[in-house]
Amino acid sequence: MHHISFVSFSLTYNCLEYLSNELFYEIFEYLDVYYVYKAFSNLNIRFENLINCPSFLLRINLQTDSKSIIEQRCQQFIIPNRHRIRSLNLIGQLLIDEVFNHHIINSSFTRLELLILNSITIHKLPIILSSLNSLPCLFSLIILMQYYDFNVDDIYQSILSLSTLKYSYLSVFNYESSSAIMPIVINEYVSTIKYLVIDHSCSVNSLISLLCCTPQLRHLTCKRLIRVDENIREISSITTPYLTYIYIGVCYINFSVFEIFIKKISSRLKELHIHIFGIIDYLDANRWEQLIKEHMPHLRKFYFTYEQSINNKVRYPSYTIINQFNSSFWIQRKWFFELELNYNKIRFSIHPCRYIEKNLL
Repeated sequence: MHHISFVSFSLTYNCLEYLSNELFYEIFEYLDVYYVYKAFSNLNIRFENLINCPSFLLRINLQTDSKSIIEQRCQQFIIPNRHRIRSLNLIGQLLIDEVFNHHIINSSFTRLELLILNSITIHKLPIILSSLNSLPCLFSLIILMQYYDFNVDDIYQSILSLSTLKYSYLSVFNYESSSAIMPIVINEYVSTIKYLVIDHSCSVNSLISLLCCTPQLRHLTCKRLIRVDENIREISSITTPYLTYIYIGVCYINFSVFEIFIKKISSRLKELHIHIFGIIDYLDANRWEQLIKEHMPHLRKFYFTYEQSINNKVRYPSYTIINQFNSSFWIQRKWFFELELNYNKIRFSIHPCRYIEKNLL
């Protein structure tokens, strides 16, 4: 007798709604919140509760040239959810003007931590910055703007006055610093900023004045450090007990001025990045050794780059100068010297051992 067996197959269907709330929130992080609301609002009770949960904080990126769309987003989406907005990225001068014309950025934005003003012009900026004082949780401010005929120091006075700010990034395209921040700023402002990014040309005295106003500073980035006709010896020493990281993208001051700058900041640096173009005095290993031993004793990571164009009018460093970077001082710290040469440029660099190993891998 033959036995017939029946095998049943069950099909498992995966449904979007089976995903956990936590996974949905992770997915929402990668999407424009406006479209999240447009897609899931009024879909069902679960998604309605999900997107309207008070713990679901919103990150909003807004870019449009349409006044009607800006007004619609403000009235129907931003204002009703203002108590849940964590970050707000406004791109374009027209958009920024329209948003602030509605007077929506005020103390009712109780959770706003990050504000980005992208492609803003100077004429509205002072008014906007003064209105930000009412924000109780504004920790990070990023301003990206074109250069017009104005003094950037006035902007910094407003930024320094923001009482909750921890991170400040100011980018001014094609700006050349021509004056120091007025000494009165030092007396009037003591900022809470811990991370400062200066993405424009900045004179040494302007930088020192900013450091006088930011005693809580941990990380400093200056994309372009220049020298003007100033006497930095007249500025008293600065107390920066928490400053452990400095990045100087391009340094155009001579080595003696840089030495004075380092001595004035009462350095507790642990990491220093500096990029030099054509100022050969920076290739003096003995001066670096003395400066580090006496004024940067906590330095652990040193990233130094020197670049110079190849032509007949430029003096080149001798082998004796270069070989000084192979002494026991550099070897004990595992800071190694490299030389690169191509058809139009010569490049010297010093990096920690791990940096070189990483690049080789």
